Amino acid sequence: MKKVTLAVLMIFMMMFVVAPNVHADTLTWTNVTIDYGTGFGNVTNLLTLQNAGTETGSVIPTSVATGDAQNTSKTWTSAQLAALGFNAANLGIVWNVNQTGHTSVSLDQFSLDFYNGSGVLQANAQLDMTAGPFTQAAVGTGTSGWLINYNNTGLLTQFFANPDWVLGGTGSAGTPAASNDGPDNFFLIQLGVPQVPEPMSLLLLGLGLVGIAGIRRKMK
Repeated sequence: MKKVTLAVLMIFMMMFVVAPNVHADTLTWTNVTIDYGTGFGNVTNLLTLQNAGTETGSVIPTSVATGDAQNTSKTWTSAQLAALGFNAANLGIVWNVNQTGHTSVSLDQFSLDFYNGSGVLQANAQLDMTAGPFTQAAVGTGTSGWLINYNNTGLLTQFFANPDWVLGGTGSAGTPAASNDGPDNFFLIQLGVPQVPEPMSLLLLGLGLVGIAGIRRKMK
């Protein structure tokens, strides 16, 4: 436990002691809900936090979860994200609140953490404010959530120019509105790109179309 706590503290400390980067990328809370997620297995998940009270944790290379981060957290290389269609112009983040009993929770801190191919932290893009308390936008994990915009001044461009660079994340939630166990997750989205519906959604759509066709035949 002490080692895990120390690892989380080290991530927060590194945000302030790493060599200054020429870029000043930030994350902006939009206060907008976005219906983008199509199920937990279908989103590009970055960080999942789960704990009662406060939840604080990170995901660091290579997909190592620290603190209250869960094993569904995952780091991504630049090459992996590029292969999925991400680039410096379309990357966004969704915070999916999923509290037990649909209670509200505050987001205290969040950052995207950029590592080189050797796993050395290069820079962070941090959320420019605390947010909340907010309730979940939809039922379930990996569904609708609160949109966070990325303000690129060059760091994200540098990330995508280096295929072996790694993207991780650090987050903290629960003050003043405490977490009621979670889990809450941060996943990456491609802004302006429609999502592929999950199989169950396609099945329901198909059944609906069949039903409509049957009704039309009866009316004739």
